[in-house]
This record gives sequence, C-alpha cells and structure tokens, in this order.
Amino acid sequence: MEHSEDLAATARFFDRAIGELAGLSRAGKVRLLDFGCGAGELVGHLLALGYDAHGCDIVLASDAPGIAAAPQRFNQIAQAPYRLPYDDASFDVVLSTSVLEHARNPEEYLVEIRRVLAPGG
Repeated sequence: MEHSEDLAATARFFDRAIGELAGLSRAGKVRLLDFGCGAGELVGHLLALGYDAHGCDIVLASDAPGIAAAPQRFNQIAQAPYRLPYDDASFDVVLSTSVLEHARNPEEYLVEIRRVLAPGG
C-alpha cells in the first residue's frame, strides 16, 4: 500500500473513531488539530472528509504537499517556550500519529493539548 493510501486509511480510521467514540459528526464541522502533522498529508485527507482540520509541528517543510495546498491551516510550534499557537478551547479533537513517543516534553505538550481542547473534547 502506498504512503498516500496508508494516510487515507488512517483518516478513515480517525473518522470512524471520532464518530463512534466521541459521538461527533463531521457534518457539524468538527474542528480538529493534527499535533505533529509533519508534511500535512493527513490533514489534507481529513479536509477531504469534511473536517475543519488544522496541523502543527515543530518543523514544517515549506514544500510539503499538504502545507503547500492549504498553508493557512498549518502552524509551526516553537520549542521554547513550548506553546501551541491556538486559543484556549479551540478544537473538538486533537490527534497525533507516531509523534508522542518522540516528544521529550510531555509535561508541556500534554498541558497545551488540554488547553486547546474544547470542554468535552
């Protein structure tokens, strides 16, 4: 399976999980953050499914496919002070794939993820 097909399958998995576990419908324009989005490809797939999807990462490649397609949906995270560049309670869902095991500052990123999640998110 190609990388893009893998990401499309991952997006469909998250779509089912968001609907079944969180009880949220993308028809209601679920606002979603991909924490550690890399090249932004998963964000692109989630946008195609109807989510109000955004991404952030410590390093963003300016020529990355997802970011080049929708640069206004991506933000770079500064390493110090560590703070997500979003308002409090601004996302219904925050997801992350293959990122948390590499992050060295869980005491900071967990606080920030909780801060940007809306109540009940």
